[in-house]
Amino acid sequence: MLFFKPFNHPYEFIQISKPLGHSINLKPGETLKAEVIDILPSGGIVIKAKGVHITVQTEIPLRKDTQLLLKVMDSGESEKKLKLQIVSILDKSQIKPDFSKELTALTKNQLSEISFTETVYRYIPEVLNSKGKEKILDILMAIINSKDISVKFDILKNYNFFIHIKDINPEILEKIIKKSGILLETKLKNKDTEEDLKSEILKGKLRDETLKELIKQHQIVSALTGGLSTFLPVIWEDLKNSSLFFYRKKRKNRESFFCRIELNFKEIGLVSVDLFMFENDLMVKFFVENSSFKEKLRDKMYILKKNLEMHSFRHVFLSFVEKRISIKDIVSSEETLSLKI
Repeated sequence: MLFFKPFNHPYEFIQISKPLGHSINLKPGETLKAEVIDILPSGGIVIKAKGVHITVQTEIPLRKDTQLLLKVMDSGESEKKLKLQIVSILDKSQIKPDFSKELTALTKNQLSEISFTETVYRYIPEVLNSKGKEKILDILMAIINSKDISVKFDILKNYNFFIHIKDINPEILEKIIKKSGILLETKLKNKDTEEDLKSEILKGKLRDETLKELIKQHQIVSALTGGLSTFLPVIWEDLKNSSLFFYRKKRKNRESFFCRIELNFKEIGLVSVDLFMFENDLMVKFFVENSSFKEKLRDKMYILKKNLEMHSFRHVFLSFVEKRISIKDIVSSEETLSLKI
């Protein structure tokens, strides 16, 4: 069986040095727009946010007249400096002045799948600050879940991007997720795009619009939720599509983790596994569409529980549910991530 260990989300941060002339009030979790005003000889940059010019330090190469969408991070009690996570980087030339009509079309799902994805991708800063954000997320998740990429396996197995399920282990799984294309923008900043699926598509070495859109859709879900969303690049007989969503919540010096693994099979339908970890406690919830397969899993639960307890968990809770919690509720819920039963 597989044991998923938490891995670092590819956050990109900038560090505030000082406001220029005025103070600025920032709260953890807040998102704000900023504009790159100047590049300093020292390597720092000056940004304008909330009407205030701020000097910041970053290793990320940025240009003047670039718009940033930033999220204020809770640095905890041990750190005194405030960190800002870069959620999105957009040139002014890419921004249109009127987003209201586009937002109406998005929330009413009046666009084709490709147009919907491209529009949301282009307007990420506006979408993140809009009241229609949750509706857009629902539509996007429905699009992702409806895909059947099993027909791509014969093509992709020749490019070393997909691996057969029988050959998988935690180290290989982490590697192929990094190669799946969802982290390309982060890897570009580190000049490391070797064997990246999205990089190969953009270079024209692999022509596949379905995968290109799927990668963008998972990147958008990651931006909208603050988590990490991806498909699992695995070859598995009868598997139509799959997804993995990882989310970390930090409050002061305490962290909780959530991971959802979804496997949609042609014959037995959807199998969804939610893993909640808080300190040394683990809770696993199963949603299984096929009743006979559900009973087979239920008969083996004692083996799973025994194996998990061997991995230093203080308490392990296993259960089956009749209804899944939505991703947006997972992200916003304090109750869920505190592992209260």
